[in-house]
Amino acid sequence: MPSPAWSCSRSGLEFIRSIESGVTIAGIQLPQLLGLSGVALGVVIVLCMAFRPGGISGRLELDEQLSRLFRRNAR
Repeated sequence: MPSPAWSCSRSGLEFIRSIESGVTIAGIQLPQLLGLSGVALGVVIVLCMAFRPGGISGRLELDEQLSRLFRRNAR
């Protein structure tokens, strides 16, 4: 079962895609907003950089974490 965060991000992406192709709100037709999903992705990246300046995995890079995992499993 997907996590709530994954479901939220997935539904948010689908919402942005539906707005990007043009939408009618209260009888007013809004034009296509091409590139809106790219802007939203940029906002997410900036927010991640602002709230997680150490990175998602902290100080360790992915290859360091994998080598630790494999060393632990080899014992």
